[in-house]
Amino acid sequence: MMPLFVNLASILRKAFYTQTYSITIIRRGEPGMVSVVILIRAEAGAIWEACQSITEIEGIERADVVTGPYDMIAYAELPSVEDLRKLMQTLHTVEGISRTETCVSI
Repeated sequence: MMPLFVNLASILRKAFYTQTYSITIIRRGEPGMVSVVILIRAEAGAIWEACQSITEIEGIERADVVTGPYDMIAYAELPSVEDLRKLMQTLHTVEGISRTETCVSI
């Protein structure tokens, strides 16, 4: 006979941890392309206008307003690192953007 605490732990584990999660990693874009996620902070009151301006920049596939430590997340697919440099220069001219953090997919 198993001790009571082992049975109780087993019951609690089944009751509270029955949901399972899986993560699928999908490599986006064509080989040789630079996939980028840009985390963006904006000035108060300028988020929606800045997001609209970001979506008009060449190379940006999508930009979303989000909750959390960043105000927006933009996704880009570029042919080269040089194009990334140009994109970031353009992005930093958008009115209302105060800070960016760029994550390049490897």
